Amino acid sequence: MPTLSTRQKARVKAGFASECFEARYRAIQNSAEYGLTQNLPIITRILQEDLDFELQLAAIMAIGKLGNDSHIPMLEDIGRDTPFDDFRQAIEISISQIRTKALQ
Repeated sequence: MPTLSTRQKARVKAGFASECFEARYRAIQNSAEYGLTQNLPIITRILQEDLDFELQLAAIMAIGKLGNDSHIPMLEDIGRDTPFDDFRQAIEISISQIRTKALQ
């Protein structure tokens, strides 16, 4: 997995603090791509509190890459409560990714 410099990590962190959709979206994607598990609390908060559908989907997919078994109940709860098929499908994929990682 590629690594980020301290400066690049600071940019990701600044992206989460931004009100700009693109910056927050990129921060989620970069966290997942570069394995920045320290950003999981922020990503989880975005999933639970942000009203932007695309950010929530990105957060679901990032949790699948970065998360662990402790994230599965939260994802299952959100999956039960959502009327959106896209959400349910993304959650199923993320849970599968987490379970696959746990078996390795």
